[in-house]
Amino acid sequence: MEKQFQDNLSKISSPFWRKMDACSLDYNGARYRDILLVKPMQGKAKKIILNRTQFSFLSSKSFDTEVKGFNIYLPNLMGDEVSFSLTLKPVFLKNAEKGGRYLLNSYSESPFKINGVLSYSSFIERGDIVDLGFHRLEFKSSNEESLNSKENELLQNPSILNSNLNILIEGETGTGKSRLAKIIHEKSQRNGEFVQINLASYSENLIESELFGHIKGAFTGAFGSKPGAFLFADKGTLFLDEIDSLPINIQTKLLLFLDTNEFRQVGGEKLKKTDVKIIFASGKSLKDLVHNGKMRQDFFYRISSGVKLSLPPLRDDSLLLETICKDFSSREGIYIHPSLQDYYKKLSWPGNIRQLISHLKKKKLLSKGKKIEFDSVDEDLVEHERDFFKTALSSRPHLTLEEVKKRYAFNVFKYCRENLDEASRVLNISKNTLRSFVRSINLLC
Repeated sequence: MEKQFQDNLSKISSPFWRKMDACSLDYNGARYRDILLVKPMQGKAKKIILNRTQFSFLSSKSFDTEVKGFNIYLPNLMGDEVSFSLTLKPVFLKNAEKGGRYLLNSYSESPFKINGVLSYSSFIERGDIVDLGFHRLEFKSSNEESLNSKENELLQNPSILNSNLNILIEGETGTGKSRLAKIIHEKSQRNGEFVQINLASYSENLIESELFGHIKGAFTGAFGSKPGAFLFADKGTLFLDEIDSLPINIQTKLLLFLDTNEFRQVGGEKLKKTDVKIIFASGKSLKDLVHNGKMRQDFFYRISSGVKLSLPPLRDDSLLLETICKDFSSREGIYIHPSLQDYYKKLSWPGNIRQLISHLKKKKLLSKGKKIEFDSVDEDLVEHERDFFKTALSSRPHLTLEEVKKRYAFNVFKYCRENLDEASRVLNISKNTLRSFVRSINLLC
């Protein structure tokens, strides 16, 4: 079989060597736990988590696509002798699961098509489309799961992805701003690196050096030169998170770069030029910062003049919550009870997607089986709800005491596994009152 594979390499011009570009493989290569979507010639599409080091595609006389261990059987796949393998190769680290990328091989006389080009062997990248006969395989990052419609619309627009147009992402903490920025970079045609800078994590006197770099002796302690984020991200993407933390004086220097693509390093005299796509992110309203004098008006207009996307909080997107739970169940091999999902839809989730995924991981770790339901682990969520409502009461005067009481009663009802007698006893209210509270919350949600 190995000899057959080697012979086939010389038969046809293959994208194999194109795929050997290290930079491309590092950022775009299909990796462990990515998603494979199998669209057969007939029957329903099947989503497969790439959680094995090898998969084999074989012909089947069945009418449906079947997955048995590492074998994927496709109906009438170009003949009984046809066989393809998808193997995780340890390209960057000896541990294939951490640093590996998937390689697709044909071990027969029949090639496959990758993005319309015939090949017998090729490393797979996220976004690749592979045709095995009349069957289609689509590869994508696991990060592309759980995206809302606006995010998907942006990621399906190559003219934006492949341009130097700046992108501004607004949203509460945990809504997935960093995740979206990485996907935008992975799906673009930029060959440079993805560089992320959290501006809130640096003091004001260090931010300029982190962004633009400095020369040796530029200030006390500058014992050597430093390129800075803009040079590190040349030909790539620079993700500036928490742009609302950028000091006014640095806003001025960044504004000059946005107009000319040129900058000076700290202590330097020569202008440097770099080709960078910038993605900005903020958890606060930038318009309010302008109004309060903490952001230059011209800087605000400049960074918001490109593509602007607002990520909704999880509490306002029940469909996204369902998708996250579904994807987590599929990826981790567990079953999340529907009533638990219904309960989650009624919570505020101040930490949004990040909080939900962390909570699900905790429940899975402490679970004794493959099925997770409402239990004592969810007690923490009740505490988070209290904190959320304390904040909400200070910022939303229209939230009444009666609404807070109903929410709290509903949480206790769920904590008591929807046992009306037990919950009413804990709350020291009548069952009819509790039933009325629960009914009103269900109507609101």
